[in-house]
Amino acid sequence: MIIKLQSTLLENIINKFQDENGYFVWDEVPGWLRAHGYNVKMLTDDELFYIEFEQDTEYSKFLLEWA
Repeated sequence: MIIKLQSTLLENIINKFQDENGYFVWDEVPGWLRAHGYNVKMLTDDELFYIEFEQDTEYSKFLLEWA
């Protein structure tokens, strides 16, 4: 399942990453999310960010935690 990251989700991910690490590097977000228990891939196009979940159940868990 692939979802588009809305601005609220992006802000929450960025803020949590910065709080935990003291800096932000977008390329490190996929590994950081995997360390938090999500088996995901990050996808982008020219303007938007997406997350691909290998299992649909992870999608629900992700939204409950990050939305």
